[in-house]
Amino acid sequence: MKKLILPLIILTATPALAAINCATLPTCSSLGYTQTVAQCNAKGLSYLKCPFDTTAVFCEQKNIYAAAGYILYSDGTFSPYSSIDSSKTPAGVVIRTTSGFIDVISTKEYNTNWYAAYNNCLGYDSNSSVSRFSWFLPYDPWDFITSSSFTSINAALSKIGGTEVSKSKRYWSSKNEDTSTSSPERAWAYLSSSGTTYAKTDVFYARCITRIPRTN
Repeated sequence: MKKLILPLIILTATPALAAINCATLPTCSSLGYTQTVAQCNAKGLSYLKCPFDTTAVFCEQKNIYAAAGYILYSDGTFSPYSSIDSSKTPAGVVIRTTSGFIDVISTKEYNTNWYAAYNNCLGYDSNSSVSRFSWFLPYDPWDFITSSSFTSINAALSKIGGTEVSKSKRYWSSKNEDTSTSSPERAWAYLSSSGTTYAKTDVFYARCITRIPRTN
């Protein structure tokens, strides 16, 4: 009799599972892990391994300098927005830097539901030169909304023809509502530093970011 319990549960749950609108899971390559250990070693660079496939790695770059408001170009270089290199293609604008990473916001903005925003960021401009970077929906969108460099970030976006971010718009986060107490079909969205959860079918704004590992 015990052997019949699991199949019955699966058959009963199937209609409910089919109704869930699932987002596409990322691959190692879509997250930027496109090199091998040998390639990184040949350049004398340290590397980060993909958590899904340890043979795929990301070579860390050395001695990269950038600050909030700097422009990231498609070749991986940076410059202040006050001295744009017109021979290069802008890919985004730096929103913050740490000792290990440079976080960059996309020039494009979406106004859509959470599912589309999540998938749009994973495939952000997949046919253009910015596809060499790994783009995703930010977990903390207030990083750019409440940044002390908010003015510089928008000045840089304006300079390269991007859409400026706004403190009066509500932005989607990749953070799901606590599934232990609530529906997984809800996610957090933020207006400035204040956030609350909404149905993933609701429509709000979204910006993609990319995180570039570095060693200094």
